[in-house]
Amino acid sequence: MGRFCYKCGTPETEGGPLIGGMCQRCFASENPLLRAPEEITVEVCGRCGAYRVERRWWYPENPTTALLEVAKRITISKLRVAQYALTRVRYVKVEEAELVDVKIEPKFTPAGPIVEVLARGKIHESQIRSQIARAEIKVCENRVLCDTCSRISSGYYGAILQVRGEERLPSDGISKIKDRLMSYFFEKCKRDHREFVSKVEFVRGGLDFYLSSVKLARQGAAVLKSELGAKIKETAKLVGWDRRGRRRFRVSILARIPKNRLCGRKSLTQQK
Repeated sequence: MGRFCYKCGTPETEGGPLIGGMCQRCFASENPLLRAPEEITVEVCGRCGAYRVERRWWYPENPTTALLEVAKRITISKLRVAQYALTRVRYVKVEEAELVDVKIEPKFTPAGPIVEVLARGKIHESQIRSQIARAEIKVCENRVLCDTCSRISSGYYGAILQVRGEERLPSDGISKIKDRLMSYFFEKCKRDHREFVSKVEFVRGGLDFYLSSVKLARQGAAVLKSELGAKIKETAKLVGWDRRGRRRFRVSILARIPKNRLCGRKSLTQQK
C-alpha cells in the first residue's frame, strides 16, 4: 500500500513526494514561504533628518532617497523566510535562506512610502514547484530627536575653549577668530555628527566656545596655536559622577593670543 497525505488523503503517486507526511499542496499551504510585517516604523530626527538603523543614527546627504534605503534595511532585518531543517520548518533571516530568492523594492506611492517584497523558491528540496509569496509593507515615520540634536537642545557641552589675548583683543580680530574657528568646527562636525558647537559667547576681551567634547576643543586650540602662536592652558573641574560611578570633569582650555599677532592681518586663514 502506497503512502498518502495525512491531511487530505491524496496518495503520494498523485500528490507528489510527501514532505513531513503531507502532499506538495498541503505542505505549501501549511508553510507560508514568507513572514513579513504589515508595516515598519522608521525613526527620523525631526531636526537634522538623521535616521536610526539598528540602534545607530545614520546621517544621509539626501534625506529623500535615504528614507527608502533605510526602509529597505529595516525590512530585511524584519523578514523571515521558511526553510526546512532536520524534521521541521523554521523561519530564518533573508541572508540564511539557501533555496529562496527575495527581491525587495521600496518606493513612493500616493498613499505614502511602501516596500514591496517578492519571494520565490523552495522550502524543501523535494518540492516539485517553487512557492511564490508577495508582501506590501507600509512605511511609517516616527519623528524624534537624534542623540546629537537632543544634546544640543538640552544645552549640553563637554568642554569650553576660551580665547583671550595677552592684551585685549580688537573687535575685528575677535570676529576673524570666530569665523575661522566656526569654519573649522563646521568641517569637523560634518565628518563626525557626534560633534557640535553648543553655543558661542562674546565675553570681555575674547570668546567662549561651548563644544561637545574635549577632543574638539583641543583641536580648535591647536588651530590657534599653529596660526597665531596661542599659548594653551588646560584645566579640569569635577562636575559629578556618571552612571557607572566614574568621576565626570568639565574641561576648560584657555588659548591666549600673543600681543600684536592680529595686527595688520587681512585674514586669519592666511597665516601658516
